[in-house]
Amino acid sequence: MPKTFLDLNILNIIKKLYTISTEIIFPYYCYRCLSFLNEQSYLCQNCLKEINFGLKIFCPKCQRRKPISEKITEVCCANIIKTLITFSDYEQPLIAKLIKEGKFNSYKEIFIWLGRLISTEIKIINLKNFYLTYVPTTVKIEKERGFNQAKILAQEISRILNLPIFEKIKKIRETEFQSHLNYQQRKENIQNCFQVISSPPKNLIIVDDIITTGTTLFELAQKLKESGCKNIMALTICR
Repeated sequence: MPKTFLDLNILNIIKKLYTISTEIIFPYYCYRCLSFLNEQSYLCQNCLKEINFGLKIFCPKCQRRKPISEKITEVCCANIIKTLITFSDYEQPLIAKLIKEGKFNSYKEIFIWLGRLISTEIKIINLKNFYLTYVPTTVKIEKERGFNQAKILAQEISRILNLPIFEKIKKIRETEFQSHLNYQQRKENIQNCFQVISSPPKNLIIVDDIITTGTTLFELAQKLKESGCKNIMALTICR
């Protein structure tokens, strides 16, 4: 059996000392107010309160706010997506800035942190029989950005809450950025760009960073329903 130069216990001590020293030299500060944070985070508790970050459940069609006590599979309006689970408002400049910073400046750690926050909030919901999935991007976009933020969110939520992930979905063609388009253009832009390549589970939660008009999520949900999915919900950071 090969021997190492250092005992494994010593190596672990060195790793711990390295972690502590880097945190002292490069401590965590709140992205907004610059107050010191004692853990890897991006906003302090006061700034989190300012963006009103917390569990919110809506009907994705009529936008009625559902009480948390209401079953998440209860349908308010006839819709492919039965429930929208979300946490903040994209009109809040701070959360919008954080998401843009993560997406366009390749800070995937922002989405890992948001995934942890979301997991803390949704653990009160019974998601025992649900799988997670996420809005896929093309290979080109994922290479340019370095990651898919929806996938990062889903993976972190899956890790913490032990929910399985369904990954057999592809984006099969390039599309324009939805933010540049009006509602009708968005529908046409995203139409038939997703392919479900194996039978999905009956209960699925589609994860994405934001929902505005909902055209992307509804297009993907339609493909999943056609492939056999029965109960579809959406989960986003904000709306």
